[in-house]
Amino acid sequence: MTTLALVAIGITSSAHAFSPLATDDTGTQGKGNNQVELGYVFERSTNLDMELDDRVDMNAYSATIPFTYTYGVTDEIDVSLGLSRQLRSPTGWQNSELGLKWNVYGDQTKGFSAAIKPTILIPVSKNMQSNGLGTARTNWGLAMIGSYLADNYELHANLKYNSNYQSNMPDWEFERNHIWTASVAPVWIINDQWKAGLDLGVQTNPGYNSSYEAFTQLAFSYAPVDNLQIGFGVGTSHALGSEDKSRGLNVTTTLSYQF
Repeated sequence: MTTLALVAIGITSSAHAFSPLATDDTGTQGKGNNQVELGYVFERSTNLDMELDDRVDMNAYSATIPFTYTYGVTDEIDVSLGLSRQLRSPTGWQNSELGLKWNVYGDQTKGFSAAIKPTILIPVSKNMQSNGLGTARTNWGLAMIGSYLADNYELHANLKYNSNYQSNMPDWEFERNHIWTASVAPVWIINDQWKAGLDLGVQTNPGYNSSYEAFTQLAFSYAPVDNLQIGFGVGTSHALGSEDKSRGLNVTTTLSYQF
């Protein structure tokens, strides 16, 4: 059940310009500039226990601290390293991620622009995979990103593919190997300090209890000073058409700093 919501809302250590939204935008840091992001994610995953006569909800809880460092190689290209530490159920490091974002078209500060973002997921050990901390095989992903920036609003859209291969081990229940995600995120610029965003998306369900899962997230970003943003988001995920009514609820806080 932990896999459901974590994958659905994109809670990884990927760098996103409007954290904690899962939908990325085309913005890069600029040549020689840096960004660090630190977050905290609390999640409750729920499914219906079909074996009990009273059909009660069964809950599982997790807490994760994601961290990402991003460096601007050029004005159009960023490289990033993401780490993530799970604090409970169980405790340990999850898969690390190496990413590269390339703004291939348009002005990142106004109008329409487009970017591509390939990623590599570094494997964990087989023992960590068996404990639910990630996959023990190298995986990769590719995102196509589009953004439109106006004076009072922004609109971002993503189409992503991620491989999801695991090592073959006894008593390990395999998930789907190919995950597709489509999402859109409108963002409203309230003033110089505040932004509000809404994430809407659907993706391949890694588990076999349904074919697809949908996710939503409402997020706010506050910039108390230049180059510092504080983010807060509440999100949900649902396995569409699943008999066990699998669903997730998460609360995310983030801190982003550019230098």
